[in-house]
Amino acid sequence: PDRVKVEYLKFDRAAIRARLKPTQQDVVAAYEAYKADPERFKSDKPAAGMGPATAPAVKPFEEVRVQLIDEQLNKRVDALLKKMTDRALGLAQDAWKNQNTDMQGYREPLPADKWTSYSVIGDDIGGQKEFAGYHPLPTAPAMLLSQQSLGSLAGIGEASLRTPQGYVHFAQLALHVKELAPAKDGLTRLFLQVGVEGPMLQDEQGNFYLYRVTAAEPSRAPTGLDEGDIRTRVV
Repeated sequence: PDRVKVEYLKFDRAAIRARLKPTQQDVVAAYEAYKADPERFKSDKPAAGMGPATAPAVKPFEEVRVQLIDEQLNKRVDALLKKMTDRALGLAQDAWKNQNTDMQGYREPLPADKWTSYSVIGDDIGGQKEFAGYHPLPTAPAMLLSQQSLGSLAGIGEASLRTPQGYVHFAQLALHVKELAPAKDGLTRLFLQVGVEGPMLQDEQGNFYLYRVTAAEPSRAPTGLDEGDIRTRVV
């Protein structure tokens, strides 16, 4: 089958969240959110000494304080993830900014040693004070992978791109590069090709992935039993 090599950086939402501690600004913002929408915090118990006996009371701020501060921290994580992924994608695309685009919309090929290293990108992110010391590390499986193997990769195998037509999973995107002569469909306008970063992907846990295909091998008949693990599989 068609197979590709890939490499990727994971931006782990839970790991970033664990690095953040509540600040005074978070507490203030939480209290402002509490005052702005009291309907959210109605208690099951009726209010005592005021209004009809059936009027619900509003939970005191201290009772919902942890929840509201956690919401503020999640907003900070969202903002950090947006900044991190934008920076990482920008650094990766720098290598291609001077490459011409052909009539079909694809970039002229660039030698792999000219691509921006994912290790360098991870080091850059880790060195930014605003990112709380979070340092994404590159993953690069050594083998060519089929669609099934791509979908089985931990984390990114479950990640996808949301489009107006629905979700497109990583395995499908990775095999849709120009070098594999993909069918002309809605994904063609993404101009996916070896070396050029694909779209930023997200999994159900809110983690983001920057990825690129580093090599592609179209499907073909094997040259003999000694290629790859064919002999072992036949036996």
